[in-house]
Amino acid sequence: MNEKHVAEKFNAPTTQCTIFWPVLIKDFVRVGFGASIGMFCPLRAYFARAGCKLVVSKSTASHWKGINFAPFWNEELPDTTFHARWTHQGGDCGEMWMRTHRVKCQMPRGFISEHKWHAFQRTSHYNGQYFRFWYDWSNLYLQSFGPRISAYRLPYNHSYAAFHVRKGDKLLEIKQHKRQTFAKIGKIENYLTILSQNMPHITDIFIATDDSDTVEHAAKAFRGRYNITWSADAARFPGGHPDTHGRPN
Repeated sequence: MNEKHVAEKFNAPTTQCTIFWPVLIKDFVRVGFGASIGMFCPLRAYFARAGCKLVVSKSTASHWKGINFAPFWNEELPDTTFHARWTHQGGDCGEMWMRTHRVKCQMPRGFISEHKWHAFQRTSHYNGQYFRFWYDWSNLYLQSFGPRISAYRLPYNHSYAAFHVRKGDKLLEIKQHKRQTFAKIGKIENYLTILSQNMPHITDIFIATDDSDTVEHAAKAFRGRYNITWSADAARFPGGHPDTHGRPN
């Protein structure tokens, strides 16, 4: 069920609340993709419940569709029309998280707010059958990523293990906040130790990471013991952080 269908389940978009959404994936990446998506999904649910209409430009819609992200908007406008309305009709959205992304709103003052958003997340509407609790990845997040996930080709046609090895910004976070608990999660050897202890029969492994060093190390160090693969077309950087390391490998 995508956002448009969710909105229809609760409230049809009103004429009192229009949200002009110019945000692209790169905007989420710039400030932290995981955290942005973590806020965006429950925010979409709140907009649907409030009856707000999400409006995007044709080019913005094409961008999100191009990465197989499920449509979350109610209306697409020609780029020139969207820009004109965003410029002349769009105003402040209140103390909302999205203000850092140039999102504008046409609505009565206080129609949506940070306080109402947080209150919504405690209601039965949000925690019920349509949205469930936002930590339940099987619902809200699959609405967003479902088309992209279904388009993926499985790395194996039988049982396998998949590891997400975070480097880059996570390493910076560990150093900044001295979170040594997370320091071990970036070492592929620790994943394989856990795998061999719990599922010794699994020898086929898929690695998801932004660190080219991890991929190269795993491919060389465990050749003959494990059959390791990864997505071939993903941009990776030595150390996993494009702002502090070289060009993609």
